[in-house]
Amino acid sequence: MKLALAIIGCAAGQDVFLASHGASNSDLARAHLRTQPGRLAGKSAEEIAAKLNSHMQKAVMTRSCDSHDLEELNDVVRGMFDQLSEELQQIYMDNGDSRARRFATLAEFERSWLEEEDSMTLRHAKCFEIAEMWAHHLSEAGKKSFGKVLPTVPIFNASINDELYTSSATCQTGHAMIKGGDGTSSHQWPDWPEEMHYKAKAHGAYPFWWGGGSDSGTADMEVWWSETQGAEKFAHSACTGQSSWLNGPCTHLMIAPTTASSNDGTAYLYTADESQCCISQPSASGGGGSFGPAETLSVPQGTFWNTFQYVDTRSFKGVHYQGQVKYYTLTGLNEPVTEFWYFTDLDGKPVQQGEAGVGPTDQGYPTSIGHTIWHDYDQSTFNFSAIDQSVFAVPAACKTTTTQCNFP
Repeated sequence: MKLALAIIGCAAGQDVFLASHGASNSDLARAHLRTQPGRLAGKSAEEIAAKLNSHMQKAVMTRSCDSHDLEELNDVVRGMFDQLSEELQQIYMDNGDSRARRFATLAEFERSWLEEEDSMTLRHAKCFEIAEMWAHHLSEAGKKSFGKVLPTVPIFNASINDELYTSSATCQTGHAMIKGGDGTSSHQWPDWPEEMHYKAKAHGAYPFWWGGGSDSGTADMEVWWSETQGAEKFAHSACTGQSSWLNGPCTHLMIAPTTASSNDGTAYLYTADESQCCISQPSASGGGGSFGPAETLSVPQGTFWNTFQYVDTRSFKGVHYQGQVKYYTLTGLNEPVTEFWYFTDLDGKPVQQGEAGVGPTDQGYPTSIGHTIWHDYDQSTFNFSAIDQSVFAVPAACKTTTTQCNFP
């Protein structure tokens, strides 16, 4: 039996839920994307599976993977096959993309099933494959009209030393933000360099997830971002939160996990003098109360822009940049924050990014759910030199704190 599944990014954010019978232009554009959005990424196998299943349940009926036998799982593939988009399959084939189906025809799948021997590993591999086919091979209309119950995505178990199982679950590792990056970045704009230090003008409440100040406020911000070290640090000049000690300059430090299957990512919010600190990274058990797992605030990949939808080229007049820009949006997400935007100059260098809307409200763009925040990059401050590791050192107060300030 050979089940060489390849499911890079099997159900990432908007990729999962936007597709069509005859593939639309947006379907085709998404098929060319090779990375997943940082804010939609997970930092543990449990979080990744929970996010993917939550997205699936918004669109179709689901049932636990483990409640299906082999024949039921094969029937799901049979019922889906005549709706699969050959246009999308051809893009994956032409690009050497591992999202391509392992067989071109249903007859080939049927023949492979004759050689299979039942096991939990095999059934979980089939659940991963079905999720990948539904996410990346059905068009938008096809997903809306799909009538069968889908098996849920199981939790990836990294301790299983089985090549078949590991290859079947690459969607799990494709969603994780890891130290050193995922190997997809060219480090040429619009992909970010390996490390970057810059200053910006911030607009809106901060920390926006923990009761931060006025939506109309502005502040100075300094940022250190490192793919190499898997870390990002925001120094913000005006912060307010749910605790009285947070009233003034603050720093938010996020450290990515060391591997895709590890759960050692951390995040802290602390005062500028490093005397007070709270934990902004949810615990492994969630921490979101009755509304489910808390949102992970993670280090974005340097290719995050590639998960956005390119809209057009337009005129822009911001704090630090005036001129023509390329406009990208990420919308319709099943997340606490449902919309994001990103402007670059015509060379792909960052101009502005924001969330909880599709553009800055001071230029007439509509708001979304929650606080609409953004920052204008000061391109004159861009520094791509190696960042000393001491910049991302965790303060002493953060090593002992038990105070939680994670995303609700």
